[in-house]
Amino acid sequence: MKPGSPRQAVRSLVERDGPGDADRTNAEPGTPEPFAAKAGDAGRSEPRSGEPNLADKDLSGADLSGRDLSGKDLSGKDLSGANLSGANLRGANLSGTDLSGANLTHADLSHAKMTHADLSGANLNGARLIGIDLSGVDLSGANLAQVEAADLTLTHSDLSGANLKGINLAGRDLSGSDFSGSDLSGAKLTGANLTKADLSGANLGDADLSRARLKDADLSGANLNGTKLDGADLSGADVSGTKLDKSKSE
Repeated sequence: MKPGSPRQAVRSLVERDGPGDADRTNAEPGTPEPFAAKAGDAGRSEPRSGEPNLADKDLSGADLSGRDLSGKDLSGKDLSGANLSGANLRGANLSGTDLSGANLTHADLSHAKMTHADLSGANLNGARLIGIDLSGVDLSGANLAQVEAADLTLTHSDLSGANLKGINLAGRDLSGSDFSGSDLSGAKLTGANLTKADLSGANLGDADLSRARLKDADLSGANLNGTKLDGADLSGADVSGTKLDKSKSE
């Protein structure tokens, strides 16, 4: 290679400044360096503005009102305090899901899987609960007024302090459930199985319990003013502190 040749000049420049220095040496002052991708940037998606990501486990307080979530797997997620009013949750998997304090007014939960779900303090006013099994589910303090409850199962569920005013649970299996302190005024419970249910301190005013099975149930301190008990089985039930003399029984 002859001294002073173009190749010799390039080689000298590289040896002096190192690889890439020639570009930085010739760049204008203040010129930004070319963009270099950082490790981990590849495949990163842009966040959706204002749209909850259903893949997230923590969806507490999320606004999912009116969304079509039918058949979705939402099991084990935190939806506490979420707004699910008017949402379509038909056939969704909500097993082990935290729905405490959630707004589920007029939501459709028909045939959803609710095993071990937490619905304490949830607002289910006007919701569709057709064909779902809420056995053992925590519904304490929940609002279930005006729900559609055809083929609903509530065995051994916690409904203490819940609002069940005017609910139709005729013929339903409610055995072993905790209704203590709940509002069941005007409820239709004809032929319901309330064996060993806890109804202590519950408001059963004007409720229809005709032909209901209340064997070994706890009705202590319950309000039975205007309650229909004709044909009901009260064998072994605790009725201490109730006002049976004002109830409508044959």
